[in-house]
Amino acid sequence: MKRGLICYLPTSTTTKKAVKHLALRLNSANFTFHDITSGQIPDLSRVDIVGFLAPMEDEDLPLAFQRFFSTFRPVRAMDAFVMSIGENSDRASLFSFAAAVKRQGFRVVSGHAYTLTAGGQQETPGSPLKRTWFDLFITNLNSFLDVSPNPA
Repeated sequence: MKRGLICYLPTSTTTKKAVKHLALRLNSANFTFHDITSGQIPDLSRVDIVGFLAPMEDEDLPLAFQRFFSTFRPVRAMDAFVMSIGENSDRASLFSFAAAVKRQGFRVVSGHAYTLTAGGQQETPGSPLKRTWFDLFITNLNSFLDVSPNPA
């Protein structure tokens, strides 16, 4: 089975809930989770895919992620996925986050913008509308991991 790592910035309750939901539903690889504020540098040599989750405001990458990306050497075409979370998290913030991940040498294979507001109401990963799109993202990611070849 493939191995994965999910690096996240735990500054919001919604991000923490999203990480827990991923832990329950993302089952096509053995994932470990890394809080980027821990000060530890993750070992990427033993993983096949890396996920990055961050609360995003507009297109600004959080300073904690900028610092985190500066702590390890760029990789070569390792698969990655991104998830931006926030009130103003939209395609622009998702693309901005994906571009930052690509600059580190990752090959971004999937992404999801998780907007906190819909129709003016607060949404969480457990709400029916958000769960539908979030679970579709997870289902597609599981499918990708099932069909992509295992590294030698």
